[in-house]
Amino acid sequence: MAFVVNNWFTYLQVDVVEAQYRAMIERVEASEGDFSECQRAHRAFLAALTAQSFLDLPSVSDVIETIMRLAGNLLAVVKSLPSDGLEEGVGEETAGEIEAIGAEFSRQSAVLYTVLRSNRLANDPKAPFLRTLLLRLNFNGYFFDNAAKASSGHDAATTGGSDAPSVRSSTSSMKSFRSSWGE
Repeated sequence: MAFVVNNWFTYLQVDVVEAQYRAMIERVEASEGDFSECQRAHRAFLAALTAQSFLDLPSVSDVIETIMRLAGNLLAVVKSLPSDGLEEGVGEETAGEIEAIGAEFSRQSAVLYTVLRSNRLANDPKAPFLRTLLLRLNFNGYFFDNAAKASSGHDAATTGGSDAPSVRSSTSSMKSFRSSWGE
């Protein structure tokens, strides 16, 4: 989940905001004090931000919003754990909540990949930006693999959980790691 959130924000900051800001500043500097040209440069900047961040495509923005909400939900669950939570283990209810968040994230990330790869968007004027975002999100193959599992019926809904390690096994691994370091 952190990978997706991190790469989404990196795409927005580096590939969208910074690139468009640089283009706007170049236009403003070249305008030689023409306020109307500065306004046009700013409007073009805002339009490019909207288009390249896919805020004008509900099919993309809705999934991104859901993924960000899931990240916030996971953060809230982790923050509610006691600071010595690894020593006492994670309760059944909390483990179930974390696993449900993970399963929904897997489903939503498969939906995002499917939407971004759709033929309708591939022929859109935004296609170069979609390819840049897809390259960031799928460089290690996770999105493709996750979408393939979801389309073949091997997703979290049919298998009873996500493909991520269970909360209990992660907690046990962390306990053994900490004990091997003498903590």
